Amino acid sequence: MKLSKQAINAYQQIHKEVFGETISEVDANESGLNLLNVIKIIHRPIPLNEMRENEKLHPNTK
Repeated sequence: MKLSKQAINAYQQIHKEVFGETISEVDANESGLNLLNVIKIIHRPIPLNEMRENEKLHPNTK
């Protein structure tokens, strides 16, 4: 999979602003895809049964 040219350029620009170094398009694509994969893993819906169990364990945390 490959990010769009616009996404790669944006990632390169952000990387340079944050870290002060220029990275290649290949590295920007790889790092950008890795970042997206991490976001997909941590930003998932909480299954209803887990949410209900959490509410039972912590009833005053809404």
